Amino acid sequence: MTIYSTNNQLQYALFQAAKVGNIKLMREFIAADGDPFALDKENNNAIFYAKIQDPVKTEALLLELADIAN
Repeated sequence: MTIYSTNNQLQYALFQAAKVGNIKLMREFIAADGDPFALDKENNNAIFYAKIQDPVKTEALLLELADIAN
């Protein structure tokens, strides 16, 4: 998988956590400057993959990210 980011290892880990629905681990990678909106070679972001596994917890994560952005 190719992640279009300057921090490929962190992004790769974030995508892997998202693909198995590990929202807690995603939060840790995001706190370490992982970008949940960075796109992979299929033009999907980590949020896309996380929503497939656990839509409810992913929605909560999105709300947290929105609060941080504001």
